[in-house]
Amino acid sequence: MPSTPPSSRIALVAPEARPAWSLSTLESTALAAGANTSAMPEPASTNGATNAIRELGGVLGIAVLATVFSSNGSYVSGHAFISGLVPAMWVGVAVLGAGAVVAAAVPFSTRAEAAVHAKAEAEAAAAPAAPAAIQIAQTA
Repeated sequence: MPSTPPSSRIALVAPEARPAWSLSTLESTALAAGANTSAMPEPASTNGATNAIRELGGVLGIAVLATVFSSNGSYVSGHAFISGLVPAMWVGVAVLGAGAVVAAAVPFSTRAEAAVHAKAEAEAAAAPAAPAAIQIAQTA
């Protein structure tokens, strides 16, 4: 039995609002995490890199899933559509699972840790160097 579209657009608000809300909260969290891992003068370049990587991931993800779908199914019938959709969804699940494992394995740092690291590097660079004669004597 073919499905019929809902009689009004109001019926589509709830199914469309949930993914939109989920995506907006996920994206802002990812951008904040990227900005919090950089030193203070670099958050703009960090956010730019985060956005570029997100866009690249979206493009590659769509390309891979479309390839899997088109190699296993088509839009000819409902059965052919499901025959392509199921393998594409499993590929998506596998990639997301691998991404979750990698994300869990990567060490997490905060802006405070980045500031401490930057301060230590600045102090090391500002430390006066020993005269060359002392350095030669110490190595001999």
